[in-house]
Amino acid sequence: MKQIIIIILLFFVGIQVTPAQKKKYVISGVIDNSNRPELLRVKDGDIAFLWFDNPKKKIEVPVKDGKFRIEGHVDHPTRCFFGVGGPAMYIILDNANYWVTLPYYVGSDKMKNILRIKSDSELFNTFMSWYDMDGKYYSELEKYKNKAKTCHPDSISIYKRKADAIKHEMDSISLSTARTFPNKYLLPFVLLRQFDFSYERLWKEYEKIPESIKMSPIGKEVRQRLLPKKNTLVQ
Repeated sequence: MKQIIIIILLFFVGIQVTPAQKKKYVISGVIDNSNRPELLRVKDGDIAFLWFDNPKKKIEVPVKDGKFRIEGHVDHPTRCFFGVGGPAMYIILDNANYWVTLPYYVGSDKMKNILRIKSDSELFNTFMSWYDMDGKYYSELEKYKNKAKTCHPDSISIYKRKADAIKHEMDSISLSTARTFPNKYLLPFVLLRQFDFSYERLWKEYEKIPESIKMSPIGKEVRQRLLPKKNTLVQ
């Protein structure tokens, strides 16, 4: 009877411990070199790396048999620089799964590996969709800025108005996307990229961030970037 009671107690202790275990992130990749040009091949011993911005930290693992795996835990979603096989990109690292592939491009004048990442992190996926959209706006913005520099003087105001309209649309869509994301954890990441626009508005958006997120590394970074400008505006 005592043995049965002990087994039951251990069972319930196990149930209590399991939820308390920390969630972790896992970044894994399988790289197929079978048809890859020799110059672009990822060899055993080549490094897959994850560099943290805040706090500064580096994780580097060697590729072995065309595979790699990086895992750990973050207390808050954080911005990291990830790369393997040549290309690298900034990602938002959450406690989630990330699957990496490395397709390649061969053109008439260049060839390169291309980093592709899928994840079950809603935060990562929403940020990347927004980032791609924002990049297209930036391309349009640069086009109108360049035209304003090279066009006839009579047309400068036209292109400046078009550039201002693009900036306004970028600002509106970006903040709208960030506001509607659950728990507002997307907002500080969006604010960091939108520092060219409307500082007063960005500060007001920062004030809407929950206190727990303000105290996270990304929340503190946004405040450090915004505060000097806010002080300038209110003088």
